[in-house]
Amino acid sequence: MFRNFILSIVLLFSFTLSKAQSIELYDSTGLLVNGAIIDFIGDTSYTSHIFVKNITSSSILVKVKKVELSLISGSYNTFCWTACYDSSIHVTKFGKTIPAYFTDSSSFEGYYYPHKNYGTSIIMYTFFVASDSSDSVAVIVHYNSCLNHISELKNNIYVFKINPNPANSFVEINHSLPNEFENTSFILRDILGKEIKSFRIPDKKGTITLQTSSLNDGIYFCTIVEGNNAILTQKLIVKH
Repeated sequence: MFRNFILSIVLLFSFTLSKAQSIELYDSTGLLVNGAIIDFIGDTSYTSHIFVKNITSSSILVKVKKVELSLISGSYNTFCWTACYDSSIHVTKFGKTIPAYFTDSSSFEGYYYPHKNYGTSIIMYTFFVASDSSDSVAVIVHYNSCLNHISELKNNIYVFKINPNPANSFVEINHSLPNEFENTSFILRDILGKEIKSFRIPDKKGTITLQTSSLNDGIYFCTIVEGNNAILTQKLIVKH
């Protein structure tokens, strides 16, 4: 019996290791948790610097995927990872080999140019191991250009709560929206930016139940969108 117990512990430990994350992200403030949200405020151009650390004992080949969750019309964005890519490119053609326990602090830069188009653009960058895209970590960047109007919208969202979080079989979205919101929707995306669910929010105030039993364990992002503007994004963890 004791032998079976030890075997179970070993198997559990092995499974935990197999699901371990190989990459950590940092910026000038320190460690960024998976799904962290970073805000930039300005009116001309922005550069986001992300440091990428290999926390394993072997070299890994890392690629980057860009997902434009919400873009202000007329703005322009691009990013660099071993090479600089045009705005139409969303997944890097080439990966970057990062040695064991090494932090690459110079290879990634995200660029955003509002071109005097005001509002908030939201871009998610996902860093993943080339041989296993599920071994990944993401960061969401809010590029806020002349923030006054979009800040007012954010402050006017009286309630946007997600419970329970982590979720198992369902999650309740409790919301109370400003009267001026006329075309509000909800979007759920996975960590790679793939849209999983979306629907219009019909009422200014209420609770919507979202079934999560069919979702895989992991990190998801819930976004409230008014018209073409992503107003708020929150992280949802699904754990069965």
